Amino acid sequence: MGPGEALLAGLLVMVLAVALLSNALVLLCCASSAELRTRASGVLLVNLSLGHLLLAALDMPFTLLGVMRGRTPSAPGACQVIGFLDTFLASNAALSVAALSADQWLAVGFPLRYAGRLRPRYAGLLLGCAWGQSLAFSGAALGCSWLGYSSAFASCSLRLPPEPERPRFAAFTATLHAVGFALPLAVLCLTSLQVHRVARSHCQRMDTVTMKALALLADLHPSVRQRCLIQQKRRRHRATRKIGIAIATFLICFAPYVMTR
Repeated sequence: MGPGEALLAGLLVMVLAVALLSNALVLLCCASSAELRTRASGVLLVNLSLGHLLLAALDMPFTLLGVMRGRTPSAPGACQVIGFLDTFLASNAALSVAALSADQWLAVGFPLRYAGRLRPRYAGLLLGCAWGQSLAFSGAALGCSWLGYSSAFASCSLRLPPEPERPRFAAFTATLHAVGFALPLAVLCLTSLQVHRVARSHCQRMDTVTMKALALLADLHPSVRQRCLIQQKRRRHRATRKIGIAIATFLICFAPYVMTR
């Protein structure tokens, strides 16, 4: 193993440790919070963290071994199982992010309806759809023998089949990434913009009330009004920045997987 492989292996060990620890802490917090257990967002969050934890515990160690040894796992059928889990868990994670984004938009945009209607059983229905869709794609890849070891990425996942099957494989991967990446990204962008619009309208109403109250204070120093205006601008910029960070994080986490598959 050369210096490059050693550096990559060390980086993978760090990522693996952080992923295991952070997702285990999220699951522990959800288990200890009665409020999260009774909310739809808590169920969705548990599903997302559990998927990441399984991906880190079951898939990443074999990628680490692939980097260190440069070959496929020796156990018969192990690479197909790992590739199945890789495809299933990655697709399920992206769809879970989309479900969490939709849940956030419903909570902000329709708070009264959300509190009365969106119970954990509806979250279970969403998760059932996400799991079913992920199982369908990963099962199709396994049934068509499109899962195997890729020496370029040192992992067991989707791989390019022989020439006669490539048109079907291209259609499959296009559909997989359209549903498992483009659709969640579109949902994330649309719901984030809707949340930003609702939050901005609430802030504008509060700012109007604040400025009217300040206008009634005749002896108020002008610097106080100026400070209030600066704080209002900071709140607007902070909300926009948070939305941009959320979308950029999704792209950074999932775009490399899509491009390499």
